[in-house]
Amino acid sequence: MKSNINKVFGEQQTEQGISRKPFKSRQVNNCAMKKVCLLFGLFLLIFMISCKKEAKKGEEVVLTNVVRIDLNEVMEQKKVSEFNQKLYQLALDGKITAYKDDSLLSFYTKEEVSLRGGTTEIIEYVPDPAEPDFWVDSTIVSPFNPKDIACNYVALEYIFDHAKGNFKVRFKSVSPGFKFIFSGIDLGMQPLFLVSLEDLQKNFDKDFVADMVEASLKAMVKTYSYVLPHKEEGISSTFINMSENCGMLTWLLNPKLYESAITGLDAAPVPGYKTDALKDTYTPEEALSLGGVEEIIEYAPDPAFPDDLMDTTIWNPFRFIDSKYHMVCLKWTIDKNKMEAIPAIQAVSLTYLVPPGCILPLFWIKGSDFEKILNETELRCYNYALFYSFATFYLDNKFTYKIGYSDKGVPSCK
Repeated sequence: MKSNINKVFGEQQTEQGISRKPFKSRQVNNCAMKKVCLLFGLFLLIFMISCKKEAKKGEEVVLTNVVRIDLNEVMEQKKVSEFNQKLYQLALDGKITAYKDDSLLSFYTKEEVSLRGGTTEIIEYVPDPAEPDFWVDSTIVSPFNPKDIACNYVALEYIFDHAKGNFKVRFKSVSPGFKFIFSGIDLGMQPLFLVSLEDLQKNFDKDFVADMVEASLKAMVKTYSYVLPHKEEGISSTFINMSENCGMLTWLLNPKLYESAITGLDAAPVPGYKTDALKDTYTPEEALSLGGVEEIIEYAPDPAFPDDLMDTTIWNPFRFIDSKYHMVCLKWTIDKNKMEAIPAIQAVSLTYLVPPGCILPLFWIKGSDFEKILNETELRCYNYALFYSFATFYLDNKFTYKIGYSDKGVPSCK
């Protein structure tokens, strides 16, 4: 009986005891697994090659985002007011399509448009004077007044061109904005409805539409800008969360950019500028001293008295791993005819954090130098990270640090 059991379970009786043979089924499974891995690797290779071919054909990635803007800041207030009121009336009359969201697929009926934007208030009243203690809830809806339009929203398409390795922003639709109040609670500004560019061009003067689109794109540039020392029009600056958008590439780019200004790698060091105005520069020695943070620690100078502590200041030098964000300054070119805005990198800076929550640029590298430091693949990945950062600015804006700049444009957290 024992020998039969040994045969079934692949065991062999020896003088030293029982030894187990490898299962035949396990060998079959290992072979099958190798075949699956081989087929998967082959499929992945074919997929990557096909993606590369599509990229050469000019494959585009398109993301859409709705951005709140104030047209009154970039256009005449009277024209903006007339535009919004006419836009509302056209939607109310059913002469234009009032879309529900930036997909431009579903839309409101005329009746639904008339109910949008009204103020809803819940009150209590006594329906029967003979029973004063019997209260009934009732809802009062005040109709929307187009004069209450307080701002505008624009839907923008963010388009990344794989073939060129860059991105652009294209105008898609516009919406009047209203303050949503329900039961006396202010729920903030919201889009009323979205109107496509085609409907705008059919119902408004084309020159006005072109000016409005240009103004919207300018407002978008201003919306994306953090406060920086320069006030030049068409310049915006933003932050890229490198660890989230570039992954492991961050730890290749950070030392490459840093060492290019400190040692020059295989060439002369590139200039490291003090501000994104790109005028005054640091020497390599000055750049090397930047980004460090002072820390006060306690230590026992005499081991015989371990409780006798003294304060001392140590200097923690800049570390690549601490530069989670990059600060990027962009120069925008707005094309009224194509109704799109195209950014060009003007300057890039690594950043460092000054506790408890102030972020500062390390030194700025000019855009033309930056493009020479990176190879084609690295630059393409960086532009894609920049594209994704812009496209998800309002969807996932987790940037909570204070930006350190003084009135004179010198980096400072004071």
